[in-house]
Amino acid sequence: MAVFLVAMTGPVVGCRGARSVRETCGNGVIDHDHGEVCDDGNQVAGDGCSADCRSDERCGNGYVDIDVGERCDATNLDGETCESLGYSGGGTLLCNEQCDFIESDCRSICGNGEREPGEACDGDDLGGETCQGLGLGGGTIGCEPDCQYFDVSGCEIQAECGNEAIEYPEPCDGNSLAGLTCASFDYYTGDLGCLADCSDFDTSGCAERCGDGVINGPETCDGSDFGSDNCQARGYYAGSLSCASDCQTIDDSGCVGHCGDGFCDLSNGESRAVCPDDCSVYMAISAGSFHTCAVAPDGTAWCWGSAGLGMLGNGSTSDSYTPVQVTGLTNAMTISAGVSHSCAVESNGAAWCWGGYGLGELGNGSTLSSSTPVPVTGLTNAMAISADSSHSCAVASDGMAWCWGNGFFGQLGNGSWSASSTPVPVTGLTNAATISAGGHIIDGGHSCAVASDGTAWCWGDGTAGQLGNGSTSSSSTPVQVTGLVNAVAISAGKNHICAVASDGTAWCWGDGTAGQLGNGSTSSSSTPVQVTGLTNTVAISAGSSHTCAVESHSTAWCWGSGGNVGQLGNGSTSSSSTPVQVTGLTNAVAISAGSGHTCAVESDGRAWCWGHGDCGQLGNGSTSDSSTPVQVIAPP
Repeated sequence: MAVFLVAMTGPVVGCRGARSVRETCGNGVIDHDHGEVCDDGNQVAGDGCSADCRSDERCGNGYVDIDVGERCDATNLDGETCESLGYSGGGTLLCNEQCDFIESDCRSICGNGEREPGEACDGDDLGGETCQGLGLGGGTIGCEPDCQYFDVSGCEIQAECGNEAIEYPEPCDGNSLAGLTCASFDYYTGDLGCLADCSDFDTSGCAERCGDGVINGPETCDGSDFGSDNCQARGYYAGSLSCASDCQTIDDSGCVGHCGDGFCDLSNGESRAVCPDDCSVYMAISAGSFHTCAVAPDGTAWCWGSAGLGMLGNGSTSDSYTPVQVTGLTNAMTISAGVSHSCAVESNGAAWCWGGYGLGELGNGSTLSSSTPVPVTGLTNAMAISADSSHSCAVASDGMAWCWGNGFFGQLGNGSWSASSTPVPVTGLTNAATISAGGHIIDGGHSCAVASDGTAWCWGDGTAGQLGNGSTSSSSTPVQVTGLVNAVAISAGKNHICAVASDGTAWCWGDGTAGQLGNGSTSSSSTPVQVTGLTNTVAISAGSSHTCAVESHSTAWCWGSGGNVGQLGNGSTSSSSTPVQVTGLTNAVAISAGSGHTCAVESDGRAWCWGHGDCGQLGNGSTSDSSTPVQVIAPP
C-alpha cells in the first residue's frame, strides 16, 4: 500500500489557537497560562501594568520590569553580576528599594591596564581623555597610580589654586564651587566653601544634617534624639526606639510590652478590666477527673467540664464546655481540681473548697456539698493546696501540713484512720514546702509532701508501693521516701507518685502497670525509679495512670496510659512506658495530669488541654477527645 505524505502549511490551530503572548496582552483579561499577572486592556507601559502584562509595575514584586526603568527587582538581578557590569575584582551585586543596582561591594582592579567602573583611568587606558578635553591646553596626560585621577603634569596648563577657575583636578577654587551648596552634602543650612589648597570642599560653614544627633530641618529623629517621642509615649512599657539612616523614620521594634501583646503584665497595671485581651489568660491550671480549673493573672478562678456535684464553683450543677468563673474568688493564686471537689488558696492565705461527695473534703466542718466556695476552717496562712478524690491537704506558711476529709486509709497523716471535716495537722511535718493528695475514693487514698530540707514523705494507702519506702504497707503517719534527699516538687496520682530532684532528674514509684513510672517498664516499684531521658525537669504531675512533666527548655512530655483517648498529647492513643513529647508545646511552664486528660499553661498565658473531652474538660467548647493539645477558650 502506498503512503502519501502531504505537506501542510500555515499555523496549526489547536484549542488555544496560535496566538502569541503579545496578542493576549491588552485584551483586558489576565491570561495566566501565558504568564500574565495583569491586563488593563492596553499595551502601554507606565500606567500600572507593563507593556507585556508580565508585571504590575511595582518595585519589589521580584519581576524586572524594564518598561518602567527597573534594572533589578528584590533578589532578581536579571542575570547581572559585578563581573557582567565590568568589575574584574568580583564582589556582590545587590538591588535597592528603587530597583536599581547597588554596586558598592563590587571591586575593580587598579593596575590591570583596563579602565573599569569607579576608575578614571588605568595604565594606558585613559578612556579617550586628553589635556584639551580637561581644559588644560595641549600636551599629554597619564594615569595616577590609584586609577582615580589623571596625571596632568604633561599638559600645557597646570591647575592654579586661587585663580577662581576650576581646573582639573580641582573640585573647587575660591568662590567657584561648581554650583554646589551645603545641601549637596546633605546639610540643611550654611555656606559651602573651598579648602585653601583647592583639594576639596570646606563644609565647616554648613550646619544641621542627618547624623549630627540633633533633630533639625525635615528630620523626625536623629541618632538617639527622638524629641518627646519614646516607647512609653507609644503605649509600650519599656524598650528603645531606633532612627533610620535617613532620619525620617522611627522604628519601634525595640519597644516591648503593651496591652494587646497577648501577655498579662500585672507589674505594669494590666488587668482584665483595663486590658481584657491580655489578661483573659491563665497562670495556673489543674486537671481533675472530669473537670479542670485555672487561675487568671488578675486573681479570678475559672473551671469547666463536669459540674454534677458543684465542682465548677459557680453555683450551678450544670456542665460547662467553656470556662465559668468561680463565685467570689478575686485573689486566687493557686488552685487544685480533684475528682468531685476543687480547692484554692487566695493571696491573703485563706483556703476555699467547693463541690464534694460529702465526706468532709471541703474542710468547713460540714459533710454537705457546695456549688460555691466555702472557707476551710482555721486555715488563714495557707500557701499551697491539693484536692483529690475525697480528701484535701494544704501547706501553711509556717511549714505545717494539714489534711481533711476521708481518712479511712490513713491519708490524713495524723495517726488516725478516721475522717475529719476540718483540717488536722500531719504528724511530724513542721517544715513542709509542698504537698499533694492522691488516691481513689474506693481503692485507697494517700498523700505526700516535700520538706524544706529536700526529703520526701508519704502516708496513707501503701498497697501498691506508693509510699516509696520499700514497703507495701500502709501508714497513717508520714514515712520517708527512700533515697530522695534533694526533692523540690512532688505529685501524687491514683496509685503512683512522682517527684523532681534539684538536679532536674525525675523519679516515680508505686503502680507501674501502665508504664506510668516512665522507666521503660510496666512493673511496679516500692522505691523511686528514674524516669528515662528527663534531665532538666522543672515540673511534674501524676494522673490516674499517666504522668507528665515540663523540662527547663519548656518542652512537655507524658508517659503511661494513652487511655485510647490521647492523654499523652503526642497525636497517638497508644500507651508508652517512656516519655513522649507533647505535640506543639514549646513554651510550657506548668502542667497537670488528670484522670483521662492533661492540661498545660504556656509562658504567654495560653492554656491547652488534651485527652478525654466527653464532659467538656478540655475547655474548647467541645465534648470531643483530642490526642493533641487544643486551646482552652479565654475567660469572657
